[in-house]
Amino acid sequence: WPLCPTDMWCSFLTFCAQEGGRDFIQNYEIDRGIGTRAIDQLKLHLGFLHPDSINWNPIQVLDKMAEEEEIVYAPYLFGYTNYSRKGYAKNRLSFLDSPINPMHSVSTILGGVGLAVSTTCRHKEIAVELLDYIADPDIQAEYYVQHQGQPAGILAWQSETNNTLCNDFFNNTMTTMQNAYVRPQHPGWNQFQEQGADLIHAGIIQNIAAEAMIKDLNERYKSIVSYE
Repeated sequence: WPLCPTDMWCSFLTFCAQEGGRDFIQNYEIDRGIGTRAIDQLKLHLGFLHPDSINWNPIQVLDKMAEEEEIVYAPYLFGYTNYSRKGYAKNRLSFLDSPINPMHSVSTILGGVGLAVSTTCRHKEIAVELLDYIADPDIQAEYYVQHQGQPAGILAWQSETNNTLCNDFFNNTMTTMQNAYVRPQHPGWNQFQEQGADLIHAGIIQNIAAEAMIKDLNERYKSIVSYE
């Protein structure tokens, strides 16, 4: 279970969303009860994890699983199709849906990256043409996946050819993707997220009370948003 600062933050948000639904953040404040319980869950699980989990990111965990026999299961991490492809590593990994709270139908936070063209790009038309090509549903569904790409297009995820190639990665994680929690996108969120990740990570290592961490977290959230 990767729990370096960034990924501990992702697990924290996942636990919050699974208990409180998609609206556990109101008026730039994380619900105190929900946030406190999420931190306590993270603390509870640390005793059952690999001692290096507290420093690992998803790729480090997956590399360990793919090349050795020491770790056989990780409950929460971002998926990478290359680990589910035959011949990529010693062990071919299987990915499955995460647990979902039936009360709120929330799985995990949504990961992934986006594509954009910078305003300072010197060749905008060429860049846009490339993005159009990459995002084309047919390219996503065939060429992109066949050349080690991890697609966003639904046709690619539904393709039996792609699922055979990737050990049913797409079929087995589709529900998680469809029920994922999308993080806030307002100005200041990224700055808060970076500070919040460090705060929670350090606080859990130092065994600071969850209530105190949530109080500090919300105060920082408010101050960052107010400054923005």
